[in-house]
Parts: sequence; C-alpha cells; structure tokens
Amino acid sequence: MKKFAKFIATHSVLILVISFLLLVPAIYGYVNTRINYDILVYLPDSVDTIKGENILTDDFGLGAYAFVMVDSSNNKKILDLEKDIKKIEGVNAVLSIADVTDTVIPVDMLPTQVVEKLNKDNETIIMVTFDGGASEDVTIEAVRTLREVVGDATKVSSMTSMVIDTMDLSNKEIFAYVTIAVILCLAVLFIATDSYVIPFFLLGNIGFAIIYNMGSNIFLGQISYITQAITAVLQLGVTMDFSIFLYHKYEQAKMDNPKMPKTEAMASAIVATFQSVLGSSLTTFAGFLALCTMDLTLGTDIGIVMAKGVLWGLVCVLTLFPALLMVGDKLIDKTKHKVLLPEFKKLQEFSTKHYKGIIAAFLILLVPAFYGNNNYKVYYKLDESLPKDLAFNVANSKLADKFNIVSPEIILIDKNVKTNDVKEIVNKLENIEGIDLVLAPSTLMDPAVAMLLPSDLSKMMDNDQYQLIIVNSTYEIASDELASQIKEIDSLVKSYDKNSIIAGEGPLMNDLVTIADHDFRMVNYTSIIVIFIIMVLVLKQINLSIVLILTIEFAIFCNMSVAFYTNTTLPFIASIVVGTIQLGATIDYAILMSTKYMEERASIKDKKEAMLKTLSLTVPSIITSALCFFAATFGVAAYTKIDMIGSICELLSRGAIISMLVVILILPSLLMVCDKFIIKNKKEGKNMKKMKTVAAAFTIVALSLIPFSASAAKTETIYTNMDYSGNVKKTTVSNHIENTKEGDVSDNSLLTNILNVNGSENFTQDDTHVTWYAKGKDIFYTGNTKESQPINIVTKYYLDGKEAKAEDIIGKSGKVKIEISLINNSLLRTNNTFTPYVVALGTMMDSDTNKNITVTNGKVTDTGTRSMLLAISAPGLYEYTNINEFKNLNKVTIIYETTDFDINDIYMVASPKILSELDLEIFDKLDKFSSSIDTLSSSMDALEEGAKKLFDGTSSLLTNTTVFNEKLKTASDALNKIANGITKLTQGVDEMYATLEDAKKMMENKDITGSLANLKVLKASNENSIAKLTNPEAETAYKTFKMNATETESEMITRLASLSLPEEKIKELVTVKSTYELKLLLTANNEAVKEMITNLEDLSKLMDTLTTKLKEVKEMKTKVEYLNASLNEVSIGLTKLSEASSQINAGVKKLNDGAIKVSGGTQALNAQGIKTLVNYTNKIVTFGNKLENLVNLSKSYKGFASNNADNTLFVYKLSK
Repeated sequence: MKKFAKFIATHSVLILVISFLLLVPAIYGYVNTRINYDILVYLPDSVDTIKGENILTDDFGLGAYAFVMVDSSNNKKILDLEKDIKKIEGVNAVLSIADVTDTVIPVDMLPTQVVEKLNKDNETIIMVTFDGGASEDVTIEAVRTLREVVGDATKVSSMTSMVIDTMDLSNKEIFAYVTIAVILCLAVLFIATDSYVIPFFLLGNIGFAIIYNMGSNIFLGQISYITQAITAVLQLGVTMDFSIFLYHKYEQAKMDNPKMPKTEAMASAIVATFQSVLGSSLTTFAGFLALCTMDLTLGTDIGIVMAKGVLWGLVCVLTLFPALLMVGDKLIDKTKHKVLLPEFKKLQEFSTKHYKGIIAAFLILLVPAFYGNNNYKVYYKLDESLPKDLAFNVANSKLADKFNIVSPEIILIDKNVKTNDVKEIVNKLENIEGIDLVLAPSTLMDPAVAMLLPSDLSKMMDNDQYQLIIVNSTYEIASDELASQIKEIDSLVKSYDKNSIIAGEGPLMNDLVTIADHDFRMVNYTSIIVIFIIMVLVLKQINLSIVLILTIEFAIFCNMSVAFYTNTTLPFIASIVVGTIQLGATIDYAILMSTKYMEERASIKDKKEAMLKTLSLTVPSIITSALCFFAATFGVAAYTKIDMIGSICELLSRGAIISMLVVILILPSLLMVCDKFIIKNKKEGKNMKKMKTVAAAFTIVALSLIPFSASAAKTETIYTNMDYSGNVKKTTVSNHIENTKEGDVSDNSLLTNILNVNGSENFTQDDTHVTWYAKGKDIFYTGNTKESQPINIVTKYYLDGKEAKAEDIIGKSGKVKIEISLINNSLLRTNNTFTPYVVALGTMMDSDTNKNITVTNGKVTDTGTRSMLLAISAPGLYEYTNINEFKNLNKVTIIYETTDFDINDIYMVASPKILSELDLEIFDKLDKFSSSIDTLSSSMDALEEGAKKLFDGTSSLLTNTTVFNEKLKTASDALNKIANGITKLTQGVDEMYATLEDAKKMMENKDITGSLANLKVLKASNENSIAKLTNPEAETAYKTFKMNATETESEMITRLASLSLPEEKIKELVTVKSTYELKLLLTANNEAVKEMITNLEDLSKLMDTLTTKLKEVKEMKTKVEYLNASLNEVSIGLTKLSEASSQINAGVKKLNDGAIKVSGGTQALNAQGIKTLVNYTNKIVTFGNKLENLVNLSKSYKGFASNNADNTLFVYKLSK
C-alpha cells in the first residue's frame, strides 16, 4: 500500500490526465444506459402473473394496451381515427364498437352488457393493443404517437402512458436534483472546512466518481429511474466523509512535520485513509448489497449501482482526490479561513454528564419508536406517487369515473377446456362481487353476435394453446378487496384448469404487494446480519458490534415511526430500502466514535474523561458528514414531484439527522454503561481467530441440522472432543424431547450423570428409562455414556512427504498433507446390521500462511483472509456395498503449502439418517427399467427365431416359383375382362354425380344459412321496433284526421291548418303520421320477411336431402374408382411379373441369401448386444437394491444412547 500511495503522490498530473480521459467512456456509458420506468418489470420471472404477461405479449399481442376515449356520435370519424392509429408502428390491433356497427347498424344491436359498458354519455372506447410490452421502447414511441394522433393525451389511458409521464417528469427533474444537492453541500462544506477552494475539490472528486459509476451501468444493460434519480445524491452524501478524512489526514501530516515533503505527507495520508475508511466502506457496501436479497429485482438494481458507487468513491478518494490536492495545494493555502462550524462543547458535556438520564430516555423512547416503525401505512399503487394532474392520471380517472374500468384482468385457460365449462366459469365470475363485465370466447359464439364481430377480436380471444377470459373489476388496484377477489377468481378457474393464469395490472400489483412484504423482512434481517458480521471482523468485538447495531436500528425506528405519528403513507419501495440504506450509510458514524473511544480508554482510565475527549475529536466530523448527507437528499425531497423518490430522500435526510443525534447523544451513554463488557471483550480480541473457526464450525453444524428441522419427538446429539490424532478426550450426549403433553414423559435412555440444562423439571431414572415431570414443556438434558463411538477417526500428518507428529512441525514451513481416515465400526458387528453414516467435515485455515490448498471429496472457498474447507465422507459404504464409486469415501486428504504450520480445529458432523431422505420411488423406476430390458431380451429371442423362419420360407419360395409363373397369365386375362365392365360403370356414376353436384352448387351460392340467420335477426329487430311503435291513441288520431300514405307531410299540414288546429297539435299529428306509417311499413316488411324465412327453411331441408344423396353417390364413385384403380394396378403388376419371371427367380434367390445373413446377424446382435445390456442392467438393479437397502437401514436407525431417537447427530471436534 505504501508503494501505491507514493506513486499516487508523485504522479499527480498523470493521475489527473488519466481521470479526465476516463470521463469519455464513462459519459458514453452514461448516455447509452437504458433507463427503465416500469417498476412491475422487476417482479421475478417465476411469478405466474409475469409468465402470463409474457404469454399475452408473445402469443396474443396483449402485453400492452391502451383505452382511447372518443366521441361516439359519429362512427365515420371513429373509423377514420382507427385507420390513422393502425398506421402507427408497434400497434397490433385496434377495436371499438364502430368496428362492429360500421356506419349503418344500430349500436343497440350489440349485446346489452357490452353497449352499457362501452358507450356512456356520447363517448365510447377504442382499444389499442401493441406488439411489445408496456415499457418496451417500441411501445413507448407508439403511445407517444397515439397521443399525438388523438390530439389529447388525457384521452389515452394505459400503463405505458404512466411510463411516459414518469420518464418525462424524471428526466426534467434529474439535473435539478444534482444541482440542488451540490449547492446545499457547498454551503455545508464552506461552513465545515477551512478553505474556500476545498469544497469545490471535494465535490469535483465525487462528481468524477458519480460519472464513473453511472457510466459503468452500461454493463448492467439498464437501471431503474429510481436508481438513476437517487444514485448521485446518495453517492454524494455517503462518500463525502472519505474525502474529508483524507484532507484532514493530509493537513495533519503537514502540520506535525512542516519539513516533510508534501509527497510523503500525502502518501502517509493515503495509507492512513485506506486503513481507516476500509472498514466503514465495507459496512456501507454490504448494506447496499443486502438489497440484492430482494425478490423484487429493483433491490438488486439499486444495491449493485450503489455498492459500485461506494467502490468508485473509495477509488477516487485514494487516486484522484490526492492528485487534486497536490496540484491545488498552494491555492488551498491561499484561501484558508476559520472553520465556521461550532465545536458543540456544551452538547458534548451534556452527553457525558447526563448519560444515565439519556439511557432512561432511550429506553422510554424505544417503545413508541418500535411501535411506530411497525405500524406506519404503506401504499403500492404506482400512480399515487405521481402528480394527479399528469395526463395519464387524468385519463385513468376519466376511464374509471365514466366507464368504471379500474382493474381489467385477463385469465388464460387451456384451449382444451370445454365450451360448457367456460360458460360455467363465466357465469360464476359474473356472480363474484366487484365484477361488472366478463367476456370469453363462448360469449362470442352466438351466431347473432359472432357475425358482427371484427376478426381482430376473434383472434385476440384465443389461439392454438390458450383461450382468454377478460374480466373487469371495479375494485381499486392494490386494495384488500381486489386481493380477496383475485384469490377467489384464482380458486374458481383452477378448479377447471389447474395451470390457469390470471394476468393484468391488478394481479401484477397484488403480487407486488406480497413480494414487497416479504422483501421488507428479508432485507432488514440480511443487512443487520451482514453488517454485524463485518463489524465483528473489523472491530474484533462482538459486544461492541451489538451496541452499534442497536444504536442505528433505534435511529431507524425513530425515523420510520415519524410517518406513523404524522399519519403519512409511504410508498412501498421506501419502506423496504430506507432502513437498509440508513443502516449502511450511518453506521460509519457509530464506528468512528466507538473506535476512537476504545483508543482513548486504552490510555485514560476514567470513562467519562475518555468519552469527553472522544466527543471533541469525533463530533465535528460526524456532524459534517451527516449534514452533507442531509443536504444531498433534503433538496431532492423538497423539489421532486415524484413521491416515490421524494419519500426515499425525505426519509434519508431525516434519517441522517436522527442517526447523527443518536450517535452523539445515545451512543456515548450506551458505551459508558456497557464499558466493562466492551473493555473486557477488547482484551479477548486476540482470541478472535479462534472465534472465527468456532463460528465456521457452528455454521457447518447448523447447515447439517437443516434437513432434520422437521417436528421430531426426540433429537439426540453426541458431542465428542478429540485430540489432533483422533483420540477421544470427552463425549457428551444432548437430548431434546419435543413435548406437548401435560403429564409425565418417559424417555428411553442409557445415560448417566443426567442434567436438565434448560429448565427446572424433575425426573426419576431406572436402568433403561428416564421419566420427566414435563408440564407440557420441551425437555433439554445432557448426560454421559459408556457406549463406544460408532466411527473411529485416525489422523496422520506429513511434512514434505515424511510422516510426523503434528506438535513437532508447528511453526515449520513446507508441503503439508493431512490424512483423516474414518472407520465405520458397524462393519464389525456380528449380526450384519450396517449403519450408513454420512460425514460432513470442515475447517478454516489462514490464507496468508497457507496456499494452494486442496481437499479430496470436497471444496475450498477463499473468504479473503481465511480459507474454508468442506468435504464429505461415507465410511464403510464401499466395504458394505462393494461399489467402486464409494471406494474413496473412507478418507479425506488435505494438501497445502505452509510458511507457518499450525494445528487447526477440524469439525465433523456425522448423520446416520441423511440417506433416509432419498425417495424410494426411484427404485421402483429401476425395477420398471429392468422389466423393460427383460422384455427387450425376450423380443430379441423371438426376432432371432423369426429370422430363422424367414430363411426357411425363402428356400420354399425358391422351389415353387415355376408353378407360380404359369398361373400369372390366366389371372391377367380375367382381369382385362373385369376392367372393361368397370369402365362403363364409372362413366354412369360420373354423370349422376355431376348432375347432383351442379344442383348443390347452385343452392350453396344462395348462402341459405347466412341469409336465414340474417332474416331471423331482422325479423326479431322488426318485431321489437313494431312493438315500440304501437300506440292505440296514435292509430285513432290517424283515422280521425283522415291521414293516408299518399298524402305528403306538407299537404297534410296545409289541410290541418285549414281546420284551425293549434300549431302544437299539428306538430303532434305530423309525428303520429310518420310513426304510424313507419309501423305499417315495418309490418308489411316483416310479413314478407316471415314468408322468406319459411321458403328458405323449406329450401334448407331440401338442400340437406340433396347433400345426403350427394354423399352417397360420392361414396359410390370413390369405391368404383378405387376398384378400378386397384384392378389396374393388379393387372399391371401381374403383367410385369409375368414378363419378368426370370427376374423374380433371381430376386427370390437374393432374398434367400439375405435371409441367411439376417439370421446370422440377429444371432450375433442377441448374443453380443442384448445379452450384454441385460447383464449391465442386472448390475444397475443390484446397485439400486443395495442403495435401497442403505435407505432402509438409515430409516431404521433408532439412536446411540437410546432406541427411540427420531434424529441423531454426531459432532466431532479435533483440536490441540
């Protein structure tokens, strides 16, 4: 590190040139990284709704769709608009009522349910579907063009519209975010630093790191708009303190030794900075990476980009920033000023003087903070995070208010589900509360409806694999009502098709809610565990790490509970990521203070005095870092109109201040209260190396316990301590009895010195049993046994090829080989009851002193400073089964090169029950396979016999070919006579068929069925209209005023005016005339229609008879033609056979020769191939039988120091 630091310090100009050159590819990467604005695409591919969306996109062109609201009064304008929409690139289909009614058919001819849904207040809907998904570039451009064609973006409702508006708003705000963050950070830095220039250097350095980070995102393909929006400000706030630390170290080095060359001062500052910030940067890095455990891959998106940002920040602090300081050193000195940030001495004194009161306040506040953190409200609707006046929000509101289209859902069911079943599903769906429209292929199969439908809709509803059911729910997206409704729908459709899928925005959001709730728990737990482990490794303290985690978690509780007590509803993503980011970003404050306190306590005995000095050294740095974090995020929260981003930044800015106050006030109090435990633990820090090994061993034990976590009545664990050679030092048996009874519990046990280790329950004991007075509680007890170990372990050590005692080679270097032999003692039993043990072996080695490590039957994992070795053994398995594949499982060999040999603890976990988990069905399949091979062998024997018979037959055929040739000529002559008669029959049938075919075609051209259906629809429409027009009073008036059809309307008005009738009365009589005459006209028309229907029905019956006769004639013709063709072929064949009798003789001879070869080849195949396969199959079956026997032996194992254990584990430790 020193050489690296010196190189950086002495090559400042070169570093700056390289840094500026790197901006070119970074900016290119930044510009060309795709930004995704659709949160739903981050749902995992394994979710059914995503599978459904993919099917809708790929197979139906329904991955994205839009509803366009238009004036319904002019169908021609609607159809013209549709033509323009269809020209847009990326549009798949365009549908509306106008496609059905065209410009002439009345709208009320459509199904009432559809008309009432899609035609409201002189407005109707055009549905537009797209080739791509909702957030694909081609769809985005298509919807942009669609908005332009429609002329009003508030008339277009779709998910893609939300994506577009989010994109436009985010892009508009992004540069404002950075500008505000920079201005506010500059203000903080002017106050907190001692130079007018250094703030610009600090921000310039971080600016480079941000550009590098954003540019490197090109390798990810795309990032989310949330990641893009918060990355720069978070990176600015999180990594600022790295740069400030290096600057202070550099200034301190120059001040301590004014004569020291500036390059050396900078080199020492780089080394000190690296050593100090590495641990804190690792916790921040781990905190961000914890987001990658989210099932919603948005967490991975944010986590990876921010983790990269921490690394880029660290790289720039150690390279670019030193170069900037070296080049601008004189300018920095010239612009020095007094630090304006107060020292906060009163705050420091208050924190140390009143630490007991602060602890009391901490404990009091912990309860409401914890309660508030667990009970704040969260929203999941993506549109709620955006301004209500955005075009897509306005459109969605109109669509919901006017057409009640809130949450369309699309159900995909198998194409083979019967039509009657689909109708049942539709009927049941219509009865579910909150559903007001259901459309399915079966709904559209009524001829009266089907003839009106455009082809685009028919294609949209089904294909060769799936059929769709479209459901409109009136419930709000992401609501509890919708979740219950989707569950009910899913249960219903899966009772007809278990592989059905419900897709659409509502189900997608429902899955988002479920996954987000799971992610919230996982991310918080993961971040706490990972950061805790890192702190233990860095601080070499467990107690201190617990205190620090508790401190920042309390700060997080306080931060999140503000939302509860202010009745603020947070976007779901903020609730998931903020806690993890706050933990990772602000734990640095706690680490800085605690490590400084430990340093001061090493030289100052009084803890208050040590803490006061600690506060004086750390508070300014913590306040500066927190204010920078606050400044970077607060401005964005105040400016942005996107609540998803604003809430995250508001929570982080508030979290920075809360964490700062908690670290300055509460952490000192906790450190002083826990002083004894922390200082004691510090003295035990030298044992951390052993603790790591123990932790690794417990990890192995925990992993091995996982398969046995099912509800067992009794678990028996045998812990055995051995020396490094395998000699037993101590054995302890631990039993856990899972108990649900209130009375006594009797347990079979041969243990002595029994001790209840987890309760106060008493017991009595006889030779074979222990009886516990359990009181309904689980029992945990230990004891000793004289039982022999089931496995003997022999360990040998070799150095450079020579066997040696382990203690004799401690500290030496060379090539080490450790042989660990395991002997299964059950092989020695006289009753031949073998126990199959599977052993997991693990140990840890120092990576610095041990290299090129290999292990048989296992794997080596390098964790950085340590190498973890894991291996598997199954002692005795080879001897019991005689299967060669198990031969090497009796021994584990570790080989490595060492510069300082030491005896490492080796842990082994042996289980006799692991093989019991194997599925026995596989052995049934092996039996079926063996049976199939036996069948093949039998068939091959039959084939061999058949080949022999073929040879005998061809020999007989060769003898009789002469007699056969004489009969050929007689048969040929007879066939010629038959053929002449069939020719005449064929001509007669052809004439009959042609006549009937012409008659049928003439009738088919009339389209009887279509005409009949149209006439019936017209008849029903006429009768409906006649009923509406029937009015007795109007008929009376018509006759009273002597109206008739030959009199024109103007003539009638003139005549009625001469009668001195009022104008209102005349207008009324005009209406009576037109209505009554329209009724007469429709009545006459309907009578004609009825007569036509009767005639067409008679004609249809006649056509059915004609069709039947035509089929009979056609069958006759086909049979005659087939007979004629067959006889011709036979005749030709016989002629050729007769003419080529000599060739037949030669062919039969060749056939006979071939039969000889087939017979011989079949015999060889059967003997050399099939029989060999049978033998190999027998070996497989033997192997399977042995393995099945091992499974049964594993299942039958009853215990070590008892005979009633459901689970038994043996844990061995080999140590010095």
